[in-house]
Amino acid sequence: MTRIAARFTTAVAAFVLAVLAGCAVTGPADTGPDLTGGRTWELYTAREGAMARYRIDPDGTLHFGGGRDAMGGRFSWSGPLTAAELDELVELIDEASWFDGPEPVGDDSGRTWALSERMGMKVRRVSVEGDTEKLREVYDLLSTASRRRYGDFLESMPKAGKQ
Repeated sequence: MTRIAARFTTAVAAFVLAVLAGCAVTGPADTGPDLTGGRTWELYTAREGAMARYRIDPDGTLHFGGGRDAMGGRFSWSGPLTAAELDELVELIDEASWFDGPEPVGDDSGRTWALSERMGMKVRRVSVEGDTEKLREVYDLLSTASRRRYGDFLESMPKAGKQ
């Protein structure tokens, strides 16, 4: 009985060492394609009674959270941006130069904006009171893209016409 217990203990120890050794040699997880130049953007906007938060990952994934989720920094939906949407977004953000120059000055719309750009360990932030043309363009693009979260629900609805 002692020999069986010793062999069992040896087998378990060998298994544990194999698992640990296997974990030690695994590389970093594949992070997917880089479609934003390594940048992750986050946009938060609020006005009386409405809040939205968007995050765009380097692989082109759009995350959306509205209302309490937005306020709490959470996202309730995610999906891919199309190549055209991503190209337009990168162009708008690069043209705006929000992170390279003075903070933009907004109008008196009552909307608050908070933008951030993360590239590796470097994070740059901008806050704007009121709308600017470029902020509205970025918001409109992201808002339209995030409406795809309703796609499955809308497809499940009865169609008009003869059934």
